Amino acid sequence: MNKREICIYTCEFCGKEFTSLEECEEHEKSHENDYSEASDEVIAEDLEHLSETAYRHSWGNSVMGMSLKSFERLMAEAAWRLKHSKGVK
Repeated sequence: MNKREICIYTCEFCGKEFTSLEECEEHEKSHENDYSEASDEVIAEDLEHLSETAYRHSWGNSVMGMSLKSFERLMAEAAWRLKHSKGVK
């Protein structure tokens, strides 16, 4: 009898599974965003998403060294200002 083990690699961002490390690494690159060409609307939407899901990015009651509530408010306020300062709908 031959025993064969299969390694499963999982995308850190979406959980999709791969049998090849190279495929998984290549897929993970699809989650990277270059915001230099993004519209204000896209950036505002991503900031709102960060605000709404801040608890998922927290360690205890903080996110990146600031309180969870402050982080949520900062992302929401930045998105609101971006949308309203340039007429994004």
